Amino acid sequence: MDGALTQLADFFTTQTKETLATELGNGAAGSLPQLCPILVAQLYSYLKSGNYPADFLRKLYNTPEFSVSRLSDISAGGLPQLLSAILNNHTSETIEAIASSLNINKEKAISLLSVAGSIVLGIAGKYLRNRTAQSISLVGWLETQLPELRAAAPGTLGQGKAAPAATATVAATAGAATSAAAPVKRRKIWPWILLIVLLLLAFLLLRSCGSSAPATQTPAPATSAPAAQPADDASTWSLPKLQLGEFFKKQLPNDVTLNIPQNGIENHLIAHIESADPVSKDLWFSFDRLVFKTNSAQLEPQSEEQLNNIANILRAWDKVKIKLGGYTDNTGAEEFNMKLSQQRADSVRLSLIERGVSPERVTAEGYGSAHPVVPNDSAENRARNRRIDINVIEK
Repeated sequence: MDGALTQLADFFTTQTKETLATELGNGAAGSLPQLCPILVAQLYSYLKSGNYPADFLRKLYNTPEFSVSRLSDISAGGLPQLLSAILNNHTSETIEAIASSLNINKEKAISLLSVAGSIVLGIAGKYLRNRTAQSISLVGWLETQLPELRAAAPGTLGQGKAAPAATATVAATAGAATSAAAPVKRRKIWPWILLIVLLLLAFLLLRSCGSSAPATQTPAPATSAPAAQPADDASTWSLPKLQLGEFFKKQLPNDVTLNIPQNGIENHLIAHIESADPVSKDLWFSFDRLVFKTNSAQLEPQSEEQLNNIANILRAWDKVKIKLGGYTDNTGAEEFNMKLSQQRADSVRLSLIERGVSPERVTAEGYGSAHPVVPNDSAENRARNRRIDINVIEK
């Protein structure tokens, strides 16, 4: 998939610029090529921090691509909720700075920021929807864009301060953007005021973008697989017939008491965490009471008990980090199975996050029909191979 800046460049066609200039005003439309890269980098910073609501990625996943045909509705609809979140309490300052720099009223500044945010969030949503197991996470993909973002937006973007060298760069890009808009007479002073504002925004919003820390995996949110595709579920999703043993009460270190089966994943996972055994990339524990909708990554209500148990275990041992593995049987096209297994693993990850587990403690990867636990030669065996596993990577 093309980089974020490439998609932005492709978006700003002559026809689009003319439409934007008509709706937003020539000067405001001309600032979008600088404002959008700043918002892309701010989205990266926001995701990298991990301090976002559990449903943020679900909402981002469902954000449609920006369309000029909907420009009037977008510009009049106020700021998108997700955009307000990634501005990290600088929303009012951002709006006031834009209004002052372009000599426009507050309502027009909100419209401009709303359009820029809709463009950027639409690109991110598209990436999440198209992401496969082999694709880099959203935050990782955005991180690869940082060198270009620093060139497209005010210099030293994300470096923690705005260096004097940024002045010439931004002045040139601001002027170029203005002349690229509809050919009307422009003010001589606003590009220089905009320069100051963009430098300020780069400092306020993007201070953390220069970090070299490894990216936290951010998955595509759970969604139903397209019905037209062949799936791993030949009929309905069903649980394998496992001998889980008697249920008993297990008290956790944080005084939470679970009701779990002797041979269930919860008991095995707790035993491993409490043991002196080292972590191993080859040691996996299978969920035994998760149920998904057929051909879908949507969890059924009967999965709640086990998801709550696992979340309680992770909260009780707050140093533990895990990896979720998603698997299918070998029915259907492998490309589809890979995508579905990733979505199911992502769905479980998000469910754990919604139950209070920190996002950085859980990663997820789909493996398709690879690594079957039994041959795919019967309905029962295929049910066992359709599973979500846990690997403890740190304890």
